[in-house]
Amino acid sequence: MKQYEKFHDEFASDVWSPRENGSTFEFRRLIAGYPMNMTASPRAIVFEDHAGLASALTDLLAERLGYDVAACAGCIEEAIRVAHVERCDVAVVDLDLQGVMAYPALDELKRRGIPYVLATGSMAVDIPGRYRAPLVCKPYSAHELADAIRQASAPRAM
Repeated sequence: MKQYEKFHDEFASDVWSPRENGSTFEFRRLIAGYPMNMTASPRAIVFEDHAGLASALTDLLAERLGYDVAACAGCIEEAIRVAHVERCDVAVVDLDLQGVMAYPALDELKRRGIPYVLATGSMAVDIPGRYRAPLVCKPYSAHELADAIRQASAPRAM
């Protein structure tokens, strides 16, 4: 039992994840950042504090853009934890998470080399240069989001 507890403390974490029907969320245990149900679909994480928008964005990513939404975070603490442990191909980030700017979570995404799209009401001029990324302003369309994800995921020239 002690070995399991040590392993769990070092490598496992619990995150809110959307159920397959996209309408509700459940806790999922991640082991070393990898869920047990691996798929071939590209994976996204969502940082959005408004539950209705998070659900709509999850549906849009899954049903229209073909992403497996690995996790959603609604507050900065969850966002930092998810950014640290979740395996994903892209993140869609609302900058204002319950009144706290998501910059620490963006720092973790950058550290891990995970591209991100800012899906926010903030103006581009209000975003510090080091956090600039493809931006979609709320409300946005599936086409706008898809274009921003393509821009974020495009290889960068060295």
